[in-house]
Amino acid sequence: MLFVFLNYLEGFNDKLIIQYEDEEETIIIDTNVIMKVTENTKRVIANIWTESSSIKQTILLKNEYNPGTVVLNEFMVQGDEWIEIYNPHQIPFYLAGSKIINSNDTLAFISGMIDADDYMIVSVDTSEVKSNYYDLNLNLMECDLFALPDREDTIVMLKEGSIMDSVIRGYENSNSSIERISNRISGFKKENWDNCIDFKGATPCLKNSINGDDLSFEDSIFIYPQIITSSSPNLYLQLSLSEHKGEVSVKIYDELGAMIEQPIKERLVSSEETVMIKNIKSRLKNGLYIVFVEIETPLQKIRKTFNFAVRNN
Repeated sequence: MLFVFLNYLEGFNDKLIIQYEDEEETIIIDTNVIMKVTENTKRVIANIWTESSSIKQTILLKNEYNPGTVVLNEFMVQGDEWIEIYNPHQIPFYLAGSKIINSNDTLAFISGMIDADDYMIVSVDTSEVKSNYYDLNLNLMECDLFALPDREDTIVMLKEGSIMDSVIRGYENSNSSIERISNRISGFKKENWDNCIDFKGATPCLKNSINGDDLSFEDSIFIYPQIITSSSPNLYLQLSLSEHKGEVSVKIYDELGAMIEQPIKERLVSSEETVMIKNIKSRLKNGLYIVFVEIETPLQKIRKTFNFAVRNN
């Protein structure tokens, strides 16, 4: 649902334009508050402006991203430090109201625009970046970018309080930049980052040299042990998710399909986690059982079924 608050005198005529990735619509302004229900759950962002004003603003339409919208895409920590931001959407992204923070500092954007499927480099000294990559068409923003320490560091990008992306960096091992392999995969996965292999040592405002957006890290879910006994009374659920976090629910059925219990309901889990269902042996009779696992992440819903048995030693 999209709320737009306006401040107009009674009788003032204007129009509100809402730009989605798949269409654009115009609403006559006849009230100070406009409520718009966005029924298409595939919509991620929208740009809004009024006919009487040139000021445009990007609105987030979902509560959960990380990733799924604009991402931190490349870091240069050797020499002149800079961060590259990538907009994967089919419409521009207006940065006003966005922030990039690390453990000690905050960079707040009051303006700036990244075109559709395009990039922006933020740096303390954009003239130095431009001289290093003079033959490239760079979208640059000069700002008080915080120092990128030579150690592991968490960096988060937010807009109006919602986390758009979060990454962990500081494990660069050469003079080249560190590049994101896929903007669809969590930046918290170290295997989603590697050093640039381009001969220039970086790819500012270009597709990353190790770009792998056509690839994906497989979601891995399995249970163990397959046989529950008195000496092994617990059941474990091993998770490895391509996204930063998710909610897991687990239901257990008997071999005839009747639900016995739901030991886990909407529990928040991280991308790499082992979940224990404690002492399940004491609650189940000998026999065969079915485990139904459902994991809901910001971008997908995963469902898996497994079999296990309960036996006496």
